[in-house]
Amino acid sequence: MEVTLPKLRDYQVETVERLRQSLARQDGSPASILCSVTGGGKTVMAKYVMGRSLQRTPVMGKQTGNIRFAVNRRGLVHNSEIRINE
Repeated sequence: MEVTLPKLRDYQVETVERLRQSLARQDGSPASILCSVTGGGKTVMAKYVMGRSLQRTPVMGKQTGNIRFAVNRRGLVHNSEIRINE
C-alpha cells in the first residue's frame, strides 16, 4: 500500500511528536487524543499519524493495519474523507 504523507506545519510537527511520545509510553495508558483549535489541521495531522502507522506495520511483506478514526458529526465524516483521500 502506497501511503503519501501530508506536509505538516511546524506547530503540527510539535503536536504530532507529543502525540507520538504519549502513544509510546509504557504506563498502561489506554489511549491518546489529538486536540487542536478549529482550523488547526487535526485531520491533516491524523492523516500523517495514520500514514506513518501504516508504513511501519508490515505483515508478511504487506502493508496492513487497523486504524479507527472517529468523528461526532456526519459532516465531519464527509470532510475528513475528502481530506484523507487527497
